[in-house]
Order: sequence, then C-alpha cells, then structure tokens
Amino acid sequence: MYAYYALKVAGVPTPYKILITYCQVFQFLTGIACMLPNLYCWYLEELPCSGEGMLVACMLINGTFLGQFASMLLPQATAVADAPQTLQTGGADEDAEDQACLHAQRK
Repeated sequence: MYAYYALKVAGVPTPYKILITYCQVFQFLTGIACMLPNLYCWYLEELPCSGEGMLVACMLINGTFLGQFASMLLPQATAVADAPQTLQTGGADEDAEDQACLHAQRK
C-alpha cells in the first residue's frame, strides 16, 4: 500500500488501485475475525481480559477502516470516481480520483 502511495506521489501510473483496495478490505476483515473469539470470551462468557479497552478500540478502528475501504467498492462510489468533476480545493487542481473522494466525503 505504501509503495502505491509513493508511486502515486511520484506521478508513476498505478493501474492496480483496485487490488490495493481489495487487499485492505481483506486485512480489516481478518483483523476483525481474529478479535471475535476474544470479544466473545470477554463479553459473552465474562472471562477476565487484561486488554478490554484495546480490544474495543481495535474493533472500532478495524470496523471504521473496513467501512471506508469497502465503500470504495460499491457501484455508486465507482460511478462518482468515473464521472468528470469540477470540484476545486484550496485553488489546487486535484485529479479525478481525489476529487471524487472529496465529493463522496461531503455527502
């Protein structure tokens, strides 16, 4: 993922953006799946756990990131990214990808 961002900043064409998104979604799903047994033992079985706060924080973070990355895979998000945009931010020209992302965030 960081290599993708480095190439993007360097202006190198990066045709594998969708692959990065799928990998990120898989990462967050795996993170949630790995935490579910601990959450079950702590919350439903009421077994002692020394990291309840961290467990909840990790679930919230992974869930939030999962929602953000998964929303990029929805058809309406793809349609917004493919549509021509005229949005300007701070006077700087953004490429269509970044404009679509900003447009989606404002909805």
